[in-house]
Amino acid sequence: MHESERGQPSPEEIKDLIDGFKAAPFENFDALENALDALAVNGVEPVEGTRGSYTYSQLKNQVEEARTTFEAAASAAFELDDKTIDGYANMVTRAPTLGLRDKVKAIMKQEAALYEQNVAALHGELGTLLMTESTSMGTYADETGKKYTCSGADFYANGQTGEIVELGRPQDVASEIKENPDNALGMFRVIINPKHEGPPDGTIVEVMRADTFSPAAIRKLGVTQDRWNHLRKIDEAKKK
Repeated sequence: MHESERGQPSPEEIKDLIDGFKAAPFENFDALENALDALAVNGVEPVEGTRGSYTYSQLKNQVEEARTTFEAAASAAFELDDKTIDGYANMVTRAPTLGLRDKVKAIMKQEAALYEQNVAALHGELGTLLMTESTSMGTYADETGKKYTCSGADFYANGQTGEIVELGRPQDVASEIKENPDNALGMFRVIINPKHEGPPDGTIVEVMRADTFSPAAIRKLGVTQDRWNHLRKIDEAKKK
């Protein structure tokens, strides 16, 4: 009888779990953390790293800390070059048998490219869309209570990754984008502030229709929003 029949994985099953983890090219942090959870739940022995011996739960905590730090840097519009990403990835212990740090680094590089692409899409299209095709979305009150007019900017993004595909009203977007099952329709609620007093013109205050996106996509769109807003502040400061 295999141990798995008594509720515990057999040595062969454990080996398959570890081999699968080592071979997998994880697409995002959620998938990586779920895989570490599976190893921890199945009682796989701790792994040796350059800083000592670690359980898979401890390694997952390191990954979560590195992820949070990386996303905070991305939100604050920090440079996300290879050297910077190496620094964040180094928060995870080097476990040669798993290649864990390299997996974290690969995910960070992929997400850094997504944030840059999303910001480039906003930079290229948001201003024009707000001037020509936006929807009135009431007002936004800042921390002092001062109110600013808002408009809504429709966009299509990958429903799983949060990668912005195109900004524009649904009737103006190509059918191959609208009908692609990978894409979902969202809306950015944006401050219109031509007087440049208070939040910069074009500041995004909300990602609307969030229920059409996966939690991972919403998280990335939130980082995109914060990164864009920080860059708008930097641009505004240069004008003064």
